[in-house]
Amino acid sequence: MDLLRNIRYNAVTKCLHATASNQEPQQMTDKKAPTTYQTMTEDQQKKQTQHDINQSSVSAEALEPNQQTESKSKATEQINNVEQQLQQTIVDLEQKIADQQKELQDSKIRNLADIKNIQERYSREAATTKAYAHQYFAKDILDIVDALDQAEQSLDGKQKEGIQLITEMLQKAFQKHHIETIDPTGENYDHHFHEAMAMQPSETVADNHVIQVVQKGYRIKDRLLRAARVIVAKNPK
Repeated sequence: MDLLRNIRYNAVTKCLHATASNQEPQQMTDKKAPTTYQTMTEDQQKKQTQHDINQSSVSAEALEPNQQTESKSKATEQINNVEQQLQQTIVDLEQKIADQQKELQDSKIRNLADIKNIQERYSREAATTKAYAHQYFAKDILDIVDALDQAEQSLDGKQKEGIQLITEMLQKAFQKHHIETIDPTGENYDHHFHEAMAMQPSETVADNHVIQVVQKGYRIKDRLLRAARVIVAKNPK
């Protein structure tokens, strides 16, 4: 601050001396009255110069706080702008994270649902495989059962009793494995489980009903092993 005042003092002094020098010839030519500064003594001139310097310093010092305030305001505004940008960036990132978390949660739920469906399908397939695993073996035995039925009809006495005993044992084994006999005598013809071998009129059996079973049918639960071969009544209207 002292250096600044000295510089300003020297500048003002030079300016005043220059003004005085320029005015002396003019006084001699025009014979005008001397200026107030020229009539001052050397001490008064120094005091006036110092006063002018002080006034300049006061003016400069008065401007400095305004400049500082303006700079501070600009800095504060810049800081506020940066804070707003950072805050918006944080909000955007939080929203992005929330969206990604929701997407991951939805994906997790879908994956769990898919896994559950696969497990349920596998369980059903395993149960079905277990339930019908012996169907091919059962089909091979049906021919033996047919032979035993024919032998039972043609034999009598103890031989017939022996055949009947074997047949009963086979029927119990069939029941254990859910193998059912299809014997639709007198029932309405059903093409899902019956195979019509012939059509003939009947006075005792209603139209489209089974008159006679030529060969019994078999099924495992709801799956057909062999259709029953039947003769169906076809009465003229």
